[in-house]
Amino acid sequence: MDMSVKFVNMREFRHNMAGISREARKKNQRIVILKRNLPIFELTPIIGDEEGLYKEEFVHGLLESLKQAGRGKMSSLKEAKKDLGL
Repeated sequence: MDMSVKFVNMREFRHNMAGISREARKKNQRIVILKRNLPIFELTPIIGDEEGLYKEEFVHGLLESLKQAGRGKMSSLKEAKKDLGL
């Protein structure tokens, strides 16, 4: 199932973040937030029925990152992009 995209202006998103986020997760939608009709943010549900990361994998990765940061092992944005092949 392909993920659909919903465009929302910043004012609408600020006033209804919870509802828009809940609907996006339920419908497996990406949300693109616009300011003056220009995209400024994209939100993608982490947990989807068929796409995205599973909660356990996300939490595991987050905890591992926090452990590495606690040990002083951190990367610059340039290093992270290089590691990810970006």
